[in-house]
Amino acid sequence: MTIKQPPGLYPLFFTEMWERFGYMCLQTILVLYLSHALHFSDHAAYMLAAAFSAFQWLTPVPGGYIADRYLGFQRTIIIGALVLGLGYLITAMTGYHWFLIGLAVLIVGNGFFKPNVSSIVGTLYKENDPRREGGFTIFYMGINLGTLIPPLFLGKLVAAYGWNAGFLVAAVGMLLSFITFSFARKNFTHKAHTPYSKVFSGVSKKLKANVILIMGSVLVVAAFYGSLFIPQSSNIILLVLSITIIAFLLNLTLKLAKKERNHMLVAITLTVISIGF
Repeated sequence: MTIKQPPGLYPLFFTEMWERFGYMCLQTILVLYLSHALHFSDHAAYMLAAAFSAFQWLTPVPGGYIADRYLGFQRTIIIGALVLGLGYLITAMTGYHWFLIGLAVLIVGNGFFKPNVSSIVGTLYKENDPRREGGFTIFYMGINLGTLIPPLFLGKLVAAYGWNAGFLVAAVGMLLSFITFSFARKNFTHKAHTPYSKVFSGVSKKLKANVILIMGSVLVVAAFYGSLFIPQSSNIILLVLSITIIAFLLNLTLKLAKKERNHMLVAITLTVISIGF
C-alpha cells in the first residue's frame, strides 16, 4: 500500500532540488574557474573554495533563528532565494572582486534559504505521523538529484560558451527554485505562515526593522567579502564563529523544557560528530 504524502512535500522537493542544482553548478567549476580564468595557484584556489564552503555552514544558524523568531519560514525562504539568485548573477560578472562579492552574497543567501525549507517539511506532519520519515527521505532525494545533474553537462557547456555560462545556469536553477516555491505556498501549513513579530508591527516599526535587516545583510556580505579576500584568515574566523554559535545554541537549549532540551542536546552532539567527520 502506498502512503500518500502531504501535497506540500513535492513542491518543496523541487524547490530544494533546483537550489542544489544551482549550487552544484557553481561548485563544479569553482576551482577550475579560479585556476584557469583568475590564474590562482592550486593552493590558493582550494583555500578560497574551502573557505567559501565552510562559511556556508555557519550562516544557516542565524538565518534559521531570524525565520523562527521574526520573519517566518516562507518570507525568509523568499528573501534567501532572491539573494542567492543575485549572488549567482554577480559571480557571472567579469572581475575578481565582483566574483568575491558574489560568493559573499551567496553565503548570506544560503543562510536565509537553507535551514527553512526543511523546517517547512517538518510542519507538514503532526507529531508521531508515520509518514514523516518517508517524507524526509523523498525530500532528501531531491537534494541528491539536484546535486547529481550539473557535473554531467556543465563542463561541455562552459567549454562551448565560456565560464559565465556556468554561473548563469546556476542563476536559472535558483530562479526555478524561487518560482516553484512561490506558486506552492498555498499548500503549506499555517505554521509556515508565521507572521512578522511585534518588531514588524506598524508601518514605522516595519520600515525600521526592514532597514536593519537590509543593512545588517549588507554588512555581513562585506565581512565575508573581506574574509574571502584573505582566505588565510578563515581558520580563525571559523573557530571564533563556531564557538560563538555553539555557546548560543547551548544557552538556548538550557532554557528549554526537559524533553525539548534532551532533543536539542542530541542534535548538537550529532552536529559536532558530523563536523568532525
